Amino acid sequence: MIDPFGRTVRGLRVSLTQRCNLNCIYCHHEGEGGISSEMTRDEVLRIIRVAKSLGVGRVKYTGGEPLLRRDLPEIISGTVAMGMADVAITTNGTLLKEMARDLWHAGLRRLNVSMPSIRPCVYASLTKGALAEVFAGIKAAKDFGIDIKINVVIMKGINDDEVDELVGYAKEIGGSLQLIELEDLNLDPEFFRRHYFDLTAVEGRLDTMADRVEARSDM
Repeated sequence: MIDPFGRTVRGLRVSLTQRCNLNCIYCHHEGEGGISSEMTRDEVLRIIRVAKSLGVGRVKYTGGEPLLRRDLPEIISGTVAMGMADVAITTNGTLLKEMARDLWHAGLRRLNVSMPSIRPCVYASLTKGALAEVFAGIKAAKDFGIDIKINVVIMKGINDDEVDELVGYAKEIGGSLQLIELEDLNLDPEFFRRHYFDLTAVEGRLDTMADRVEARSDM
C-alpha cells in the first residue's frame, strides 16, 4: 500500500478500547469520538490478516489502555502466529505487573510505556495514578525480557526539567526514551498555550552528549 505522500505503508496501529484507568490531563483522545462498542478478538485478527495480505508487517495495539482487554494475550498470540515482523503495544504500565507473564508467553517482545514524569507527585497530579505501579510493571516486563520504550510528553512548567532524570532511568532499565511535544489536539487552548514546549533546544543538547546520532529515514 502507498499513502497519498508516496510512502509505503508498513505499519498499522489498532485501538482496542477507549477505556482507560487513568485520567491524564494532556490526553488528546486520538481518533476517539463517542463511546462505541469494542471489536472482538476475531474482528481484530481479521483486520490484521487483511493488512498482512496488503504488505503490512508491523502492528501496534493501543487504546485507551489496551491492558484493560483481558483477551489481549490472545490477540497478541494470534497476531504473532500470522508471522508479523513486529508486534507491540502502548500502555500506561499500571496493569503490566500482573500481565507481563501472559504477554511474554503470548509472544510480545516490545512495548511502549507512557510515563509523563519520573517523580511520584508530578505523575499523580498529571494522571491520578500511582507511579510505583508503573515502575513495578516495567520491572516485571524487563524480567521477562520484553524491550521497553518510555514515552514522555514534555510540558513547560510541569516536567521540562526532568529530561536528564528520564534519560538516566531509561539507561538504568536498558530501555529507550522517546520525548514527545504536546499536541494542540482536543486540548484546552489555554492549557496548550501555557505548557507547549519546543524540543529543539533539548534535541540539540542531547546531540552534543550522544555517542552517535542516527536518523530514521521513514520518519
